[in-house]
Amino acid sequence: MDITTLMLILSILIIFIILMILYSARYIFNQESPSTAGKSADMKKEEIINGYKAEMETLLIEHKDDGMRCLSEKRRTLHRINRELATNIFFDQDDVKSVLTMLAKY
Repeated sequence: MDITTLMLILSILIIFIILMILYSARYIFNQESPSTAGKSADMKKEEIINGYKAEMETLLIEHKDDGMRCLSEKRRTLHRINRELATNIFFDQDDVKSVLTMLAKY
């Protein structure tokens, strides 16, 4: 073997080692610990829905004496929730419809 062949083999070996080190580092640093792991999409959706339920309950309590005002505020709130959910990545159109139907029953 001549020197150029040895240099080529050595270069390939060095590149391979560097790629393995980078891959290992990427694997180690991309692992999430249980405490920092993100919430699942279902958990986020449930959290958002529970927030809207609490908001609707608060609205009904605040306006329980004035039926027309309560209805008006409920309608405005449902329109706002519809706009928010329509742009939320966790909710598709069927989800939005079911959430609004559920909240409208309050």
